[in-house]
Amino acid sequence: LPGGLTGRVARGDVSSVEHHLRLLAQRAPEMLDLYRRLGRDVLRLAREKSAMEPAAVARLEALFEPVKDSGEEPMKGR
Repeated sequence: LPGGLTGRVARGDVSSVEHHLRLLAQRAPEMLDLYRRLGRDVLRLAREKSAMEPAAVARLEALFEPVKDSGEEPMKGR
């Protein structure tokens, strides 16, 4: 599965993910938890696929962290 992964997270495109989160917060805040949950899984797969820039990984992990009191679970393996 990791070998077929493409997209912003797989490329370490932090600015696009930040933009997505801003837009979701404005237009569909109810989707933020889902976006973060999926982002955590995609990031895990992306790291299995290839070496990523450590700074990008750290920033993406921070962006995908659950929001306090949202009921989400933190990233595993940290």
